[in-house]
Order: sequence, then C-alpha cells, then structure tokens
Amino acid sequence: MDDGLAAAVGRLRETFVRYPRRTVLEGCPHCRGSVLVDEHDLFSLTISLGGTVGTSDDVKSLVPLLLERLATGNELMPSMVLTLLVQQGWRTWPTAEQEATTAGHTHSCTPRIGQLMATDHPLHDP
Repeated sequence: MDDGLAAAVGRLRETFVRYPRRTVLEGCPHCRGSVLVDEHDLFSLTISLGGTVGTSDDVKSLVPLLLERLATGNELMPSMVLTLLVQQGWRTWPTAEQEATTAGHTHSCTPRIGQLMATDHPLHDP
C-alpha cells in the first residue's frame, strides 16, 4: 500500500472510529439470524449488510475495511459497495464522514473505483 492510500485509509479509520465494529451482527430472525463478522468473507457480508443484517452504524463501522479492500484486493465488487453507500444515504452523513469516504474512493491507486465515481453513478446523486 503506498503512502497516499495508507493516508486515505488512516483518515477513514480515524473518522469512523466512533462506530465500533461488532463481532456479531444481528440479522433478520426470519432470514438468517445473527451473523459473525468475518473479514475473510466480506463479499457475502456486503450483500446483506444494511438490509437483512446489521444497522446503519454497522455499515459505518465497516466502511474503512470495505474501501481498503476495494483498493487493495479483488474480493469485493465496487458497484456493490458503492450501491450500499447510496442505500445508506451517505450524502446525509456528517461532512467529515462524507469527505473521508470520498477520499477513500478517489485515491489514484483505485482506478476502477474512480471509474464508478463518474458523474453518472448514483454515488453523485444529492
């Protein structure tokens, strides 16, 4: 991880530190029940996060990890994570959280994320 990306991830962690990551997220009792947070299986967690699993604070607690993994790996689909942010109304979050999230997305080491940040992506909708 280069210095610029490390700084963006550090800013995300500092900004979202007030949302502690829980080891177990409450899920829909009819669909699946409680879910263990497993950083190694972020793909399946991200599919359910904010819907049938977890709360908006749980989503915020995972934003630094999700964006870091988008920038450094290929286990997550960028459009899925970005859509999750839109569904969570990230443009209504406090300014510091919005700015940290944007910095995490637009880092020069993440061209595939940058492409999704084009003005026609719903992440830009007010």
